[in-house]
Amino acid sequence: STVTTTASLATTTVLASWGESAPIEVVVEDASLSIETSGSATTVVRLTNTANARAVGELDLAGSNLAYLQATWVHLGDGARTSSFSLEPGASARYTLELVRLTTGASSAEPEVLATYTMAGTERTESGGTIEVDLPGPAMPPTGMDLGLVQLSNQDSLLALASGWVMSMLLFALLRIRRSPVDDEDEDDDESTEKEVVELGHNEARVEEGNKVTCPSCDAVLGVPPGSEPPFRFTCPTCSSSIRVLP
Repeated sequence: STVTTTASLATTTVLASWGESAPIEVVVEDASLSIETSGSATTVVRLTNTANARAVGELDLAGSNLAYLQATWVHLGDGARTSSFSLEPGASARYTLELVRLTTGASSAEPEVLATYTMAGTERTESGGTIEVDLPGPAMPPTGMDLGLVQLSNQDSLLALASGWVMSMLLFALLRIRRSPVDDEDEDDDESTEKEVVELGHNEARVEEGNKVTCPSCDAVLGVPPGSEPPFRFTCPTCSSSIRVLP
């Protein structure tokens, strides 16, 4: 470093000096951010005075698409919401920079962090570099079906669903067709069972044509008592035997 002195009326003036780096070092701790819709993100900016003179200035942003973001500076030393700084020689300060998203469309922004200050009567500006801010679009509804190995578009998904319904209906119809003969056989078996004639036992008879009954004991042809429906019993008036009439 170089220190220059000048003599004037017994007064010595020390000019500001610093090393190879800039008088004020500006470091952005996280230079890559992603902000979802209606969200925000924060990074930290660190300032260091490497000169031998006091620096007073302001932090600011420049760059593209700044209208998509709202910036808020907070001094970490006392929590004050400010972008101003005053650094003595060798001093440092840290500030949080909160970026609030103001747009909903997919985009990006590249704000550059600048420190503009005055040191020994001279105004200077130092850059801390550009922050890459990704502004993804809102989450979109699924565009089709993901089957693991294969992804289908909306149209293909609809066709697949429609084909599934058609196949289900065809399968149901096929099952109905295959079951119908079995059902018919069951019905035939029921009908044949119903049609099986029970053999007559002792003193049992059936109603014959003309609503007549033949007595199994004396073979007398008898009329069925009015209002009688098989099965029922009545006594043969000829031989006095009890007759059981079946359907």
